[in-house]
Amino acid sequence: MNPEIQITEDKGYLKVQVHGRDSREASLEILRRIVAACDEHNCLYVLVKAHIINKTGVMDNYDMPQIIEEAGVTRKHRIAWVDPNPETYNISYFAETVLHNRGYINVRLFRTVADGKGWLRDEITAHERRVESTEKTIS
Repeated sequence: MNPEIQITEDKGYLKVQVHGRDSREASLEILRRIVAACDEHNCLYVLVKAHIINKTGVMDNYDMPQIIEEAGVTRKHRIAWVDPNPETYNISYFAETVLHNRGYINVRLFRTVADGKGWLRDEITAHERRVESTEKTIS
């Protein structure tokens, strides 16, 4: 069963709602759709609220870096992944740890949408400051 994915543009980031069962194929589909939406909207900041059932096992999470690369996610993307379900959060946390250990520090896990939005806002602000600094240096 394919995941249900809704993507909308918000203030400076894309908001993604995901519903469905977890699998390697579902993860790849979700991330490919996110990358396509990022390209369409020229936006690298994404807030995902996941309502996933039947999370994959811990061992399956070792494939996450490969899935992310295959989907086209780059280290320029910033993805705040919200998993509010206490039954699946620990498995999601392990996936985040695997990603961070492989250098994907641009994907972060949160328990609440507010926390995810806060991190994205900080990332957007930091990016805007870097751009302003670069523009001042060039002029």
